[in-house]
Amino acid sequence: MARGTSLLELVQMLRNELGRSTSVAVGVDDVPRLKYQINKAYARLYDKYDWPHLQQEPVKIELAAGQRYYDLPATLDFDRISEIRIQWNARPHIATRGISLDDFNSWDSNADERSSPVLKWDVRRVVGGTVEQLEVWPIPADNEQEIHFIGTSSAPRLVRDADLCLIDDYLVVLDAAAATATKKEDKQIFKAEMADRLADLRANAANSFEPIRLGLPSDRTPDYKHVIVRVR
Repeated sequence: MARGTSLLELVQMLRNELGRSTSVAVGVDDVPRLKYQINKAYARLYDKYDWPHLQQEPVKIELAAGQRYYDLPATLDFDRISEIRIQWNARPHIATRGISLDDFNSWDSNADERSSPVLKWDVRRVVGGTVEQLEVWPIPADNEQEIHFIGTSSAPRLVRDADLCLIDDYLVVLDAAAATATKKEDKQIFKAEMADRLADLRANAANSFEPIRLGLPSDRTPDYKHVIVRVR
């Protein structure tokens, strides 16, 4: 079991599961199909579950006065941004997703009306652009703001043999094997193994966090001591 397994190793693991030769000289024509199934399994598992280890530390970008659109951080999946905070005047402000035409009644971005702090955000494909960008509203009136993203790390498609898989390798391979196997009984075996593997991984992830007991104190003793400072 491991994360960070290369695509080349995943192909070898999949061949082992399917009972095929792992020799480089054998089954060369089948490699593209195996890589396709691995990537399909990888994408399916990434999209279907929230993986605690992929929760990224806040990523930040500086906002500029008069700038409405910003490039999204390449390391962050913008479909899985959980929260955005605006740091302004040394204080954090929560910005909500969704910019409507009604908002322009207050500050019309099309007329370059500006204000601070930013209150809302959304993801747009700007006319004439080739990638989706982040839109903020209202347009910043100063250069004193930072936007902090909290969300899930992106999981790029595995293309090169050295590209690394960010999800448990056995889980990805078993899912790919279930899709690749030709016999019904083999598919069922792979699916059952994958379900067991997934249950174990999710249980271990849940056990890594201390449960919250409503109305009761934590069992964990903090490392620090409370200090009371009295000023006369």
